[in-house]
Amino acid sequence: METQEIYKIEKAVTTYETIELRLPHFTKSPCHVNKVINKDECIHVCFGKYVNPSIQITGASMAFNTNTEECTEEEFNKHFNETLQYLTLKAL
Repeated sequence: METQEIYKIEKAVTTYETIELRLPHFTKSPCHVNKVINKDECIHVCFGKYVNPSIQITGASMAFNTNTEECTEEEFNKHFNETLQYLTLKAL
């Protein structure tokens, strides 16, 4: 009978938890800001040097990806307005 080798590997584990928050709720990551506008949707803004700037409506869960943290409305508005201005100029 052959012996089988035992290996140790790492696996990603996702957990979910229920949180309470007031709307609108704002989050950020290094190149995204989000404004949760209702239980199902958020405004997702991509900005920065290494991403294609965009503004879109996405699922609210996008605002709570593993690399996000809370931010202020002012931070969100700054990136939203700068990205909107950039996209407007690109469209001309």
